[in-house]
Amino acid sequence: MSRWATPLYSKKQVNRAGEQLARPFDVVGNFDVGTYIAALDTINNFRSIHGHPLSTFQTTLRIKGRLVDPDILVAQRIKRMSSIEMKLQRFPTMTLSQMQDIGGCRAVVSDASTVNDLVDSYLTSDLKHKLHTNDDYIISPKDTGYRGRHLIYRYYSDKIATYNDLKIEMQFRSQFQHAWATAVEIVGTFTRQALKSSQGEENWWTVNTGPQIAAEISDLAADARREVARLHTVLPRDCAGVVMDVCGLLKGLQEVERDRGWPRRSAKLVLRIGLEQLAQHYGLEPFAMGQTNHRRRTWMDEGARPERFE
Repeated sequence: MSRWATPLYSKKQVNRAGEQLARPFDVVGNFDVGTYIAALDTINNFRSIHGHPLSTFQTTLRIKGRLVDPDILVAQRIKRMSSIEMKLQRFPTMTLSQMQDIGGCRAVVSDASTVNDLVDSYLTSDLKHKLHTNDDYIISPKDTGYRGRHLIYRYYSDKIATYNDLKIEMQFRSQFQHAWATAVEIVGTFTRQALKSSQGEENWWTVNTGPQIAAEISDLAADARREVARLHTVLPRDCAGVVMDVCGLLKGLQEVERDRGWPRRSAKLVLRIGLEQLAQHYGLEPFAMGQTNHRRRTWMDEGARPERFE
C-alpha cells in the first residue's frame, strides 16, 4: 500500500519557497542554484501533500456524480510547477500557502442543469470539510466567456489531522462549457498567451466592442465546439480524453495515468490508438506510416542534395 506524503516544511518555509520560485534573482541579479533547488524541493512536498485530500474528494465526486449523470467524466490533477510559478508572478501579493487550486478535480456532465444539481448535492450535504469559496461562473461568466461552477473546500479529518485545512478546488462544467474552456486553453497554447487568465492580445477579448467582432468570436467558439464534439464522435471516449489531455492541454503521459488511475504505459497505448484513428479519419494515414511513406518538405528540387562545405 502506497504511503501518502506528509508535510515536511512550515507555512513560512513554503511561502519563502514560493517567493524564490517566482523571483529567483536577487535585487542585483544574482541567482543561487542551491537556494533555488531547495525551494523546488519544498514546493514539491507542498504539492505532494495535497494528494491524499484530493483522492478523498475525487472519490466522493465520482459517487455523487454518477447519481445525477451516469456518463459523468471526472479528472483530478496536482497543479504543475510551471503553473504555480506563473500564478505567483501574475499575483505578486499572493503567497504559495494561499493558493487555492494546488489540488483540483473536475466533473463534466451533460448540461448546465445537471451542473447545478451536482453542486446543490454538495451544498446541501453534511460534508465535514469546510466550504471556503462558492463561485458561480454560470450566472457571472468570466471575461473569457468561461462558465462553470467552482467550490473550494478546506479538507478536514477528525481521525488524522495531518492534512487538515489544505484546500481542494472542485470544478463543475457541462460538456459545452468544457468545450469552450478547452478551446480557450488550446488557442492560448498555440498563440503563447495566457488567455484563460484574461491575458494576451486585446483583440481576443473584444466580444462586446461591436457586432462584427462578436460574430467572429462566436463563430470561432462554435467551430471549436464542433471540432471537440467531432473528436468525441470519431474516437472512443477514453481515446478522445487522452488525445485532448496530451495534445490539447499538454499533459504528460504519467500525469494522465495518475489522474485516471491507469497502470504505467497504458496512456501511451491509448494515445497511439487515438492518433492512428484520427490520422485515418482525416486521411493522413498514408503520410504517417513509415520512412518511405511520410511527406517530405524541402526547398530543393526532388532528389537534390546539398553540397558539402570543405
